[in-house]
Amino acid sequence: LKPGHSADQPHLCGSLKHHCGRPCALSSCPHPCVLPHDSMHDRCECHVIVCPNKCTFPNCTFMCSVQDHFHTEESGGDGCMCDHPHQCPHECQAPGICEIYSELVVKKQKFSGKHDAFDYDAIETE
Repeated sequence: LKPGHSADQPHLCGSLKHHCGRPCALSSCPHPCVLPHDSMHDRCECHVIVCPNKCTFPNCTFMCSVQDHFHTEESGGDGCMCDHPHQCPHECQAPGICEIYSELVVKKQKFSGKHDAFDYDAIETE
């Protein structure tokens, strides 16, 4: 349709799928929602699946390695860790070698889509 057409004409184009287009529900994310506009969804989600934050370890500039775009909202804003080793920045108070361990934890989760549902293993760092 040409610009300025009447409002009672249907809007049709060659695309079979239209995205929601609202802002992503993650407040710090600038991307638009890519979920179908004609389906109900609890939160708007963009195309990014990883955490967009930097590692919270002091002086680390690497990105968080968690594969969940919304994990900081679900965990209360904590827990952004990269997958690189870090040297302890503090003076050890006990004899021996000081080490920091970041442990991967596998949690069972369920995906429910429009046509199917399945269980999968979600990997998180603790």
